Amino acid sequence: MKKNIHYAGADGIRGLACLIVLCVHAMALFFSASYMPLVGTGKIGVWLFFVLSAFLLTGKFEVGGFSLRVILIYALGRFLRIIPLFALVAYLYYLLGTIQINTILDLQNAILLQQGFGHLWTIPVEFKFYIFLPIIAFVLIKAKGYGGYSATFFMAAVLILMQQWLWPYRDVVGGSISTRGYLSSFTIGCYFAVSFEFYRKYITAMFSTIVGLVVVVLMVLSSPYMRNLLFGMPMDDWLVNKFFYLSLLWGLFIVALADGKGAIGTILQSKIMKRLGAWSFSIYLVHWYFYAKFSLANPNSILWMCIAVACAVLFGAILHYAVEAPIEKFRHSIQGRIRPTIVASL
Repeated sequence: MKKNIHYAGADGIRGLACLIVLCVHAMALFFSASYMPLVGTGKIGVWLFFVLSAFLLTGKFEVGGFSLRVILIYALGRFLRIIPLFALVAYLYYLLGTIQINTILDLQNAILLQQGFGHLWTIPVEFKFYIFLPIIAFVLIKAKGYGGYSATFFMAAVLILMQQWLWPYRDVVGGSISTRGYLSSFTIGCYFAVSFEFYRKYITAMFSTIVGLVVVVLMVLSSPYMRNLLFGMPMDDWLVNKFFYLSLLWGLFIVALADGKGAIGTILQSKIMKRLGAWSFSIYLVHWYFYAKFSLANPNSILWMCIAVACAVLFGAILHYAVEAPIEKFRHSIQGRIRPTIVASL
């Protein structure tokens, strides 16, 4: 019998993360005056991607276990999910410019995850975390097996405290490709996945809506512009390395909205949000090209900003169906042959 985990709101949450990045980057590149009021806010969407990825993958391990075959499926799946499409887009940037992949050595460093270029810094961070995820997931799942949800919470707290002691969030430099600084962000996602069933029974439609609204409002208030307007704080890069706190909020958001309950859950389950979620990886990879090219030729233009966003979404969708989807089909086929009793949709 096949085992599967399905979260009705997951694609929409992924779509929300994509939308945050698209909107912030569009404003910052087309309207230079908005850069400081928005600095760091694009990373809010990236941190949502980080937490959600850890949440979904850990849930798969809880269902499938940690046998050699499962680890093999996981490793092969992560490679095929990320590297082929990423390498193709990195090559396109090398051919087309706009992101400082100017030489063959730059291209090599990008594909081998040795250097981040522009927004592509997130790919080395997340891909290298896949090495740590099975270990963190194993520890948390075993803790739950021995001592229940209380032990899971305690173990997660211990892991995060150790990570922060070794690699404090305040030392992380924006755009760094080092994964260790972001381990706490991913660990938060792992914890909420292992403890999801505990929280799930308390989540009503009203509770889901309230939590979703509160988290979104707090995210907005964390922006340099709102901090300056409400609290007189300077418009600086204070937000750039505050991923630890915002990841906690995103973890709560994911738990509250994973099942798509409430008013916000309804929005997340809408066709447009689910489509954005399905296309999000392709859109994220390619959007910078259109933004950089069009903003350079047409600064301070709302019309051209909208055109750039539309082009990013359209080309991302085309890339998804032409390249990403066939790779995914191949990946699922290979994974299914290795162990057909587990749904290969990591």
